[in-house]
Amino acid sequence: MTDTLNLQEMRRELEAQRRQLLAQAGGADWERGRNPDKTALAQSYAQREREVALRDIEQTRLAQIEAALRRLDEGTYGRCTRCGQQIAPGRLRVMPDAPLCITCQTIVNAER
Repeated sequence: MTDTLNLQEMRRELEAQRRQLLAQAGGADWERGRNPDKTALAQSYAQREREVALRDIEQTRLAQIEAALRRLDEGTYGRCTRCGQQIAPGRLRVMPDAPLCITCQTIVNAER
C-alpha cells in the first residue's frame, strides 16, 4: 500500500480539503432581522433550512477527514477499518478519507 501511494501527498490533499471546508463554514452567514413579507419570510426560512443541511454535511465531511488524518498519524491509513485489508490505492486517490475497502463499503451500504 505505502509503496504505491504517496502518504505525504494524501496528507496534503486531506489537509487542503479540511481547510476548504473550514473556510466555507466560516463564510456562511445567517440572514438576520425580521421581514414582514410572508413570501420573503418563507424564502428566508427555506434558505436557513438549506444552510443547516449543508452545515450538517460539512461537519460530517470534516469529521471523516479528521479521522483519515488520525489514521495517517497512527500508521493505519490505507487499511480498512472493518476488515483490516488494504484499501485500493485508486479508491484512496479518488476518496482520500475512505475508511473502508470497496467490499466492506458495499456490505455497509446494503445493510442500510
